Amino acid sequence: MTRPGRRRRWGLRVLAVLAGVGLASATAYGLVSGGITSSPDGERLRVVGAQSGDVLDVTTMRNRRLVRLAGVEAPRRASDGGVQCLADEAHEALEQLAPTGSPVTLRHAPGTRGWILDGRGAPRQGEDGAEVSSVYDHQDRLIAVELARRGLVVPDADDQRDAEALAQGFDHARSEGAGFYDEDLACTVPGQVRARIAGLQQALGPRQRWADEGPAPAPARVDAALASATELWRHLSAVGPHRDAPEWRALSSNDTALLRMRLEAAIVGAQAVRFNASTLAEEG
Repeated sequence: MTRPGRRRRWGLRVLAVLAGVGLASATAYGLVSGGITSSPDGERLRVVGAQSGDVLDVTTMRNRRLVRLAGVEAPRRASDGGVQCLADEAHEALEQLAPTGSPVTLRHAPGTRGWILDGRGAPRQGEDGAEVSSVYDHQDRLIAVELARRGLVVPDADDQRDAEALAQGFDHARSEGAGFYDEDLACTVPGQVRARIAGLQQALGPRQRWADEGPAPAPARVDAALASATELWRHLSAVGPHRDAPEWRALSSNDTALLRMRLEAAIVGAQAVRFNASTLAEEG
């Protein structure tokens, strides 16, 4: 006959074993699913992958969801197959900053549950259904700022979270000539300005050539280069649909003014050479 004390000890051992099995199962589930629990400093999750340059697919122990980086917008691929300037570069950068399997921490704006609000104070949902949150990597770096430092995102006018830190990131990219501020990249506005100036210089060529070759065909080439440069100058001077493109949204009013003055100086110089060369040809 089993004594009561022995029964109680046996029951406690069974409960301990069951508790251990439950803990092991929960741990295994968390490792398999990639989920990480929440903490007072934010909600911790694990990255499944980058959907675009500013959207992460993340997982908890219970579900997967999409999270958009707060305060910024990245260029993206359109459904019709079009690709915005630096869309692929932004996507690759986010994959590097938040690789598959890495932990991230979400810190939501107070009272928004991760959503940004529209003009009526209601949660605004992105086209992809992603919630919006400040996302930090395992080194506690704000991922949006890291993308801003590379010049691969633009400010989100509807979300001012982390604005000061992001502004510093954009200033860094601007000073380094990175991303949208890189004039060596053909799709950026600085790159377009540089290309137009180079086109003018190439069309003009050595000044003596005008006197030797006469008005044709060199004037036609200069006129074409002038027309192309003038069209871009008009875009720099006016507000229009083109300003919705990310390469234009990345520019501050000061950026645009400096680029406009630089291009204008090249245009005026080319027009002067064009006039003088034509005069020389007529006199010859």
